[in-house]
Amino acid sequence: MFPFVFKIENKKMLFIGGGKVAERKILSLFSFSKPFIKIVAPQITKTLKNLCNDNKIEWKKETFVQKKEFLSFDYIFICTDKREINEKAADFFISFQKEINICDNKEKSTFFMPAVTKFENAMLAVTTSGSDPAYAKKIKNLIEKTLSE
Repeated sequence: MFPFVFKIENKKMLFIGGGKVAERKILSLFSFSKPFIKIVAPQITKTLKNLCNDNKIEWKKETFVQKKEFLSFDYIFICTDKREINEKAADFFISFQKEINICDNKEKSTFFMPAVTKFENAMLAVTTSGSDPAYAKKIKNLIEKTLSE
């Protein structure tokens, strides 16, 4: 693995699932840029509904089914609370060599979201390649504290 920094402005991102995990990832993305985000889920959090109402994201209120229209997205985040749906979605997108992040399967994920912070003209990202996101966040917070002193 190797960490890259990508420009995500104008990138299309698809979220399968609209719970707390999706919310956390979407808010993190919005803190750095404004990509196009579409959620496919039967339900979403109140915060995500507010983003929809403000026309910042789109929501397709349905359970995920394999559709070719989803192949136009640059990055896919699979984060439902149903392992079977996550696996089915992952296999579909993998068959088309799409970039995917699966909340409960780091082995199939092709990218990970690091713990990120900004300092003046610098950005810091810490990752454990999906093995321990809480530890990455702990390290990021420690670095933030150290650099702000």
